[in-house]
Formats: sequence, C-alpha cells, structure tokens
Amino acid sequence: MVKTDKILFVENLAEKLGGVKVAAIVNYTNLTAGQMSQVREELKELAGVEFAVVKNTLFKKALQKAGIKPEDDFEEKIQGQSALVICQEDEVTPLSVLAKLAKTMGSLEFKLGVMGGRILTAETLTTLAKLPSREVLLVRVVGGISRPLSGLVYSLNWNLMKLIMVIKKMTEDKEGGEG
Repeated sequence: MVKTDKILFVENLAEKLGGVKVAAIVNYTNLTAGQMSQVREELKELAGVEFAVVKNTLFKKALQKAGIKPEDDFEEKIQGQSALVICQEDEVTPLSVLAKLAKTMGSLEFKLGVMGGRILTAETLTTLAKLPSREVLLVRVVGGISRPLSGLVYSLNWNLMKLIMVIKKMTEDKEGGEG
C-alpha cells in the first residue's frame, strides 16, 4: 500500500469504527484459501457486515483516530494475521457465525473487538456470540407479553360464557314454569 492509500484506509476505517454496532478482529492463521472463502461467503449473506484482512498497525491507528484508546497489552493481543469483521446492523449474528465457523475450522479465533467506543476482550466476544439473535429475543419478549394477555382474554370470555349459560338456564326455567 502506498502511504496515501494507508492514510485514506485509516480515515475510512476510523469513521466506520466510530459508528459501528460491533467490530471484531479475528486471527485467521492456518486457514486455507478455501476456508477463508467459506468465511467470506457466510458473512456476505448477512446484512450490514464487512470482512477484510487488515494490518494490525493500521487498525491501531484507526482506533486512535476514532477516539478509542487501546489497552496497554493491545500489541500482545493483536499479534499475528488479522481480519476485521465490521457489523453495522446486528451485534450478535455475525459473531455467532464466526464462533460456529471457529468450531468447525479450529484456526479461527477472536482477538478483540470494539463496541460502543470500548475495546472488548476475546472472552466478551465469545459470550456475545452465544446470545440469541435480536429476532429470537423479540419473539421471546412478545411471547412473554402475549401469554398473560391471552390468559386474561380466556378468563374474561369464560366468565361471560358462564353468565350467558346462567341467563339461558333462568330463561328456560321461567318458560318451563309458565307453560
């Protein structure tokens, strides 16, 4: 990369890191070209996700330019080959896909991440990857809200049905007594 290209890359990356839902640096050492293509394909299917190989020094400069302070042991954590996954829309699904791929490939592992202007550890990213997706959480919330409401509707309907049965019985008794 020419120096001007590096400067533009750092500025562009810093802008993305400033407004990102989550970004993760992964170690892809020992992945074959076919496995790397599989990772790209899996992530390409997700909306708002970018995947690119990145130089560690350029990533560090982009973090600093974005106002995110790297930790003291940053250099140690980020050593080796690095790929960057930037997620603009969903915080969990891309991390879950990466974790699933890491299990099958063995060589793919989280190094660190960025979320809300803070550096995340590999352990935190792994924990986030285990969370259910946003859609699943929304379904659970709606289900949790609708169950008591449907029970209330059923209870109210049952009480009305009992009232109708009592009135009908009284009407039948009254008609039977007059006839």
